[in-house]
Amino acid sequence: VRRTGLAADQLQVGGDRKSWVWGLNKWRSIVQIYNWEIGVVDYISSFKGSSLILELLMYSASSVFLGVITLTIFALWTLKKSPSKLNKIRILLVLISFILSDLVSRFLFKVQFQRSRPKFIDTLCDESNCYGFVSSHASDFFAIATILILYKKKDSIWLLPLGIKVCISRMYYEDHYPLDLIGGILVGMTTSLLLIITLKGLNIRKVPLYRLK
Repeated sequence: VRRTGLAADQLQVGGDRKSWVWGLNKWRSIVQIYNWEIGVVDYISSFKGSSLILELLMYSASSVFLGVITLTIFALWTLKKSPSKLNKIRILLVLISFILSDLVSRFLFKVQFQRSRPKFIDTLCDESNCYGFVSSHASDFFAIATILILYKKKDSIWLLPLGIKVCISRMYYEDHYPLDLIGGILVGMTTSLLLIITLKGLNIRKVPLYRLK
């Protein structure tokens, strides 16, 4: 049994509320867990424990602690290399996009869609950390990557293969299905683009929208 959330007839609803619930459950049915996703996760996770080097690579990509340290070092290195106002704005936008993307993925998508993680697929779990759509790792990473690539593509293009590594590690540890990760990538990129467009619309200067022209 795959838990995707409460059905509309299990809720006390009426009028507009009923229409909203019907629409939400329609989207939940679209993001149901597909057999091909299970196959992909089973294949990737089957390599778990096969190599110490692989384990270190996957852990380094999936660890939140190491991710925070890496971003901190990158921010300090950026400021030291060029302590300009533009770089300070870049780091501020990175921080804002990270926070917004994390909040959207956790409280808008995961709680509403209630799509089980691979490790919780055979259990009935009502806690938010049991849900995987969308991946916060993917959304947060690509929200940051979008900001940095828009500022300076040449110096930040290395983030793309690193992002693929992060996504693979989430399937390696059976935390997410492929659609969780694809959704996370889209949420992260969209969050950053909307942030930039909003700031540009407010006539805030030094926003890197020029690369979108």
